[in-house]
Amino acid sequence: MKIVVALAFMLFLVGCSEKTTPIHSGIYYSSEARSEEKIEVRGSEIIFHIKFMNGPFFKDRQCDYSVNPDGRISLFISSNEWSILRYDWTFDGKVIWKEDIKTKQKVSFVKRE
Repeated sequence: MKIVVALAFMLFLVGCSEKTTPIHSGIYYSSEARSEEKIEVRGSEIIFHIKFMNGPFFKDRQCDYSVNPDGRISLFISSNEWSILRYDWTFDGKVIWKEDIKTKQKVSFVKRE
């Protein structure tokens, strides 16, 4: 029994240490026509320049992030940042995706070379 528990614990630790794909530093621009939204990545920091509640005003927020093995981006940000947290953020290795939690509408952010 002790061997089974030890083996299960070791497998748990291996799963926890699974490598994540960092987002490559640079500026990622919204694919929507005439959109001024963008996301800048600097190492372990991400800076959002997105519209505040779909209004005419922009909100700039900087925070640390990590990319989970499934591509979901975990943001280390205040819980009152609704303009950012109302979206699910993912990274597919090349593109950052913003998905509205309610409408499921997706927008891609692409790095220009």
